[in-house]
Amino acid sequence: MHIIISKVFREFIAGIFSEKDSALDFIQRIPDSDSTNVKQFEVDCGYPFYISENHEGFSYLSLSEVTSLLNGFIEDMPNHDEDWCYTNLYRIAEDFQVKIPGKDYMGSLPHHHIDNDTLIEIRENGVEWLWRF
Repeated sequence: MHIIISKVFREFIAGIFSEKDSALDFIQRIPDSDSTNVKQFEVDCGYPFYISENHEGFSYLSLSEVTSLLNGFIEDMPNHDEDWCYTNLYRIAEDFQVKIPGKDYMGSLPHHHIDNDTLIEIRENGVEWLWRF
């Protein structure tokens, strides 16, 4: 996967492409004024994969890796209040690109803010419960 990260106030994912040529075409459409805040790199994964976003940045995970991450959060639940957000978890099933280069559209990706209530549901119903719709 070819990931395009952009930064305005904070970093956000501007594009995800399975083909390098599509990623390069997208980068070419970014206005020069925004192009200095763009980085592109490749991650070794296929669809679907998951992105965990926390205060340390982005991690790109397989289903087994995200399951392990969430199980760790479940074990850590007693140490946090019910509103604690462990991560924002995105499920990526297809190519994605922002509508307007330089704007953050990550909220349009399927995602969950993982808190204790969400972890209780995951513990009872499994990770795929998150993506049941």
